Amino acid sequence: MAVKKKRRLRTLDDVVRLLGSVINQLEQGELEEGRARAIVYAAGVLRQAIEGSELEKRIQALEAAAMEGKL
Repeated sequence: MAVKKKRRLRTLDDVVRLLGSVINQLEQGELEEGRARAIVYAAGVLRQAIEGSELEKRIQALEAAAMEGKL
């Protein structure tokens, strides 16, 4: 059995690449529909978490700038 390299999913681009890969594997019959569905669901949850984290960072930066009188 081949050892798969762990995929790092830290950015929205990473999630988009994962989804593209899942779609390709599903179309080629290399991935079961149920497993693909589970991965797509998890990727959607991860996307929301990444977006929330990025938004929180932006808000913190704006708050810090406002406190320093830069806004």
